[in-house]
Amino acid sequence: MSLFQPKESFHNGQSPEDEVFRLGSHGCEVMFTSYEKHTEVGPSINTHRTKHLIISGAVEVNLEGDVSHYQTGEWFEIPQHTEHKLTYQQDCTIIEFWFDK
Repeated sequence: MSLFQPKESFHNGQSPEDEVFRLGSHGCEVMFTSYEKHTEVGPSINTHRTKHLIISGAVEVNLEGDVSHYQTGEWFEIPQHTEHKLTYQQDCTIIEFWFDK
């Protein structure tokens, strides 16, 4: 059995071509995700604190109205219980770390 388990549904608006894989670890879930250019996620509120490493591409992150832009090689964090919206400016590959509640 592979350490990487496919996960069928991740965010509303995710297309069937988007790839999401989950790797369980202690106190954190690690997901490898891909999003097509112009995909929007949110607005939503995380029940977990998350950190994201952009492997390729660019994303606009709106945290409670404060907008920032991130690109390949950069990290961003979404605090627990924070309203956010993500807009993928380019095709993106991201590693997401979801920390236990």
